[in-house]
Amino acid sequence: MEYDVDRTILNNKNERDVEIAREYCDEHESAYKEDTCEPIWKKDGELDKYMVEIHESRKAQEEFIKKRNKTANHTPKQYKRK
Repeated sequence: MEYDVDRTILNNKNERDVEIAREYCDEHESAYKEDTCEPIWKKDGELDKYMVEIHESRKAQEEFIKKRNKTANHTPKQYKRK
């Protein structure tokens, strides 16, 4: 199977790539209730890494997410826990 190498790296100039990165973080936050996840982008726009922060409590995590989503105008998707 062949892959298009240029399309394996997410880029923040592509709206769909930003959406995919955010969905990944939403899913991570849904699975790990005291974690928050943020995509970190390089200066050229490529995805560098996901920054995961572990909060001391679920309440602290919820407050952080509420503030972040308000600033970023983001509504996270709801995922069912497996």
